[in-house]
Amino acid sequence: MNYINEIYIGGFKCFEKESIRLRRLTVLAGSNSVGKSSVIQSILLIRSIIDELKKSPQGLEKIKLNENYLLNLGTNEDILRENHPNQKIQIDFHFTNKEIHYIFDVPLKKREIFIKIEKFPKYSELKNLVLSQKFYYLHAERIGPRPFYSINVFEYPHSGWQGEYSIQMLTELGDIFDINPQKAFQKFIEDSKNGILKFREQVVQWMNYIIPGINISSTKIEEINKVFVLYNKKTPYNVGFGISYTLPIIINGLLAEEGSIMIVENPEAHLHPSGQSRIGQFLSVIAASGVQVIVETHSEHIINGARVAVMNQKISDSDIIINFFSKKSDEELNIQKIEITPKGDLDEFPRGFFDQVQIDMAEIIRKKREAMQ
Repeated sequence: MNYINEIYIGGFKCFEKESIRLRRLTVLAGSNSVGKSSVIQSILLIRSIIDELKKSPQGLEKIKLNENYLLNLGTNEDILRENHPNQKIQIDFHFTNKEIHYIFDVPLKKREIFIKIEKFPKYSELKNLVLSQKFYYLHAERIGPRPFYSINVFEYPHSGWQGEYSIQMLTELGDIFDINPQKAFQKFIEDSKNGILKFREQVVQWMNYIIPGINISSTKIEEINKVFVLYNKKTPYNVGFGISYTLPIIINGLLAEEGSIMIVENPEAHLHPSGQSRIGQFLSVIAASGVQVIVETHSEHIINGARVAVMNQKISDSDIIINFFSKKSDEELNIQKIEITPKGDLDEFPRGFFDQVQIDMAEIIRKKREAMQ
């Protein structure tokens, strides 16, 4: 499969001319408002074009900037980099043995909620690329705990952009044995019949690995076309946000087919640090199974979980890259590539890269010394 090795972005939001390296597992890290989400938005924008090309293979003149994949980009002028030397946005994807290029035209002083497409490849050139396969995306703002969920019809199973179809997937596919059984974590295979777990068993085992003590029961209610769920025999309102925010990640990860893309924004949301580390391990296992995983995170525990996965030989160190986003004093964007070594170490530890604990501890020690004087 043609995985994405690099994305070039020019003129889009904060990007003047930047290249971002990708691998089987790509982590986008850094402080707020430095471009991490913009990378994902560029992928979602191109994916929107590919979806439209499936319907109209002859071509497109423009694409909506809002709604698709929960994009909320505003107008064409909003996404053009300030003081960009021309009125063009360029997004290129470099795959294993192919490149595709997109150029967008942004007329000055003409605000529109779509963007004109000046250059794009034909759909026939895209069919075998990972970007055109089944696509698993989870927005940062996911659906919170609730007992009832609507039922939908899908081109392919997934948890929805906000996790809204996770319970439906669990209910309808729960008793199936052969949904990507190669992704079942080894410690969970040992006690199963014939070495394969049912889909529901895989989901529950992973959920218990990340949030111990979880039991999930769900029922389809045909009369109202909804599914009903209980956690530990209790209504979801009584168990907090951690379960409902984590479950869609597990569902998507286990459903995602080899040669597809899975994007997760803030997988650490509402999780204890131990759960954050373990979901980092889960995402590493999914990436090692052949899914290209892209993660935006503010959690060092997610990265440490990937390091643990390397040490446990669940994924190769060469399959992981961390892109650390920061801004220089003159507001110039800086993207630093950080590798994980075979021994689980980070080859670089730049200033601002999850060093707040050290900074705070130094401040605490300094204040204590001052108080003793």
